[in-house]
Amino acid sequence: MPGLIIVLTGATLNSTLAWFLGRILLAERVARSLEKRPHLHMIVQKARNAGPGVQILIRLLPLPAAPLCEALGAAGVQFTPFFIGNLGAIPICLLLNYFGYTAAHVTRATSGTSTLSSTHITLRILGLALLFICICLTIRFAQRKLLTGNDRKPS
Repeated sequence: MPGLIIVLTGATLNSTLAWFLGRILLAERVARSLEKRPHLHMIVQKARNAGPGVQILIRLLPLPAAPLCEALGAAGVQFTPFFIGNLGAIPICLLLNYFGYTAAHVTRATSGTSTLSSTHITLRILGLALLFICICLTIRFAQRKLLTGNDRKPS
């Protein structure tokens, strides 16, 4: 739990700093960059006047956090919905934290310094796999909610 709190705090500070940089210093540069990336431009346009719910969905997308937050800041997204949208980073932070926790236990078990049983290690790995699947499904849900019929690419 302490690791998760540290990771979430760092991710939130990183996102907030990127939002301020995009808002204050990089607005013109980000606008030019968005012209070359129509998919990201469409997401930023949806976020411009959206509430916290859409902001959370956007943060669930598999996009690099810093450029996304810079683009949201440059696009004029209000700070409060953006900040609440940082809740969307929780699943990925949880996955990273649990991955590190599981990797440490697996490493100890393979080196023979762990007192955990092989069943316990197997359950940790299974839990990690299930968490990964849940996050993939959550990301897919966010993508479907954000992409309307006009935005989807033909299959």
